[in-house]
Amino acid sequence: MRLGVALRGLVAGLLVLALADCAEAASFEQTDVTDTNGRIGMSFSVVLDADPAVVQHHLTDYDRLYQLSDLIVESETLAADWGSGPRVRIVLRACVLFFCQTMRRVMTVQRTDSSAILRLADPAESDFSYAHEIWRVHPHGRGTRLTYEAEFEPNFFVPPLIGPWLIKLQLRAALEEVVINLERLAVRD
Repeated sequence: MRLGVALRGLVAGLLVLALADCAEAASFEQTDVTDTNGRIGMSFSVVLDADPAVVQHHLTDYDRLYQLSDLIVESETLAADWGSGPRVRIVLRACVLFFCQTMRRVMTVQRTDSSAILRLADPAESDFSYAHEIWRVHPHGRGTRLTYEAEFEPNFFVPPLIGPWLIKLQLRAALEEVVINLERLAVRD
């Protein structure tokens, strides 16, 4: 019995050390989450120990976005509308304490330049009345500077008072997970 507890403790300790090593490779320069009248804003800037082309590849591999976060349960590329970029459907499942929500977003992807990926949600096919994201991927030394800016407004019930705080907490945790997974995938490639 004691050996089993000791082994579980050792495995947990090794897992924490492995995750700490991954987290140290990425250098967060700035993170911010705001809530203004039900519209949530988020931005971050992080330097990754990964090649920019590899980072961009994984951010635009829409059929495999689930590799970036446990929150993403489904993702797929849909047929593009005439004259626009690809359309992407993403299904997310988030639980914080007792509150769980499945959310879907159908977004049109536009490339404003070689480093920017703009995603705009279609409110008619999404659980968001508004969602706008910009991912920017730039070389930084031997790595990549990744910046993200987003603003979205959910169409679903968010519990008052504690809801926005829990959403902010979940978004920050998801951000850290995406960064760790981007670096892990970059090493594998």
